[in-house]
Amino acid sequence: MIFPAIMPFPFHKNGNSARRDTDAMPQYLWCGMDFEHHEVWFHPAGDDYIRTRCVFDAMHDEDFINGFVPMDAARIALEYARAASMKADREIEALKAAEAD
Repeated sequence: MIFPAIMPFPFHKNGNSARRDTDAMPQYLWCGMDFEHHEVWFHPAGDDYIRTRCVFDAMHDEDFINGFVPMDAARIALEYARAASMKADREIEALKAAEAD
């Protein structure tokens, strides 16, 4: 599956030239997070772009999560938990508002 590209990957910065190889480790490099939309920004080894993926989708893809170093996989899990909690809070508020009507 191809994920949306958000910007070119800066191979020339921070010693990232080895990321051009499709066998580079880790398979996915953490590049950031969009907390508003609950998306992880990552670089797949060998790709020319930084890509984005929703944490709700990402958490159900074991191969994807295993492609990160453990600390970065934990970051995705934490954002998943935060996003799920926010979603549950919104649902509770909607139920309370519906009961008040």
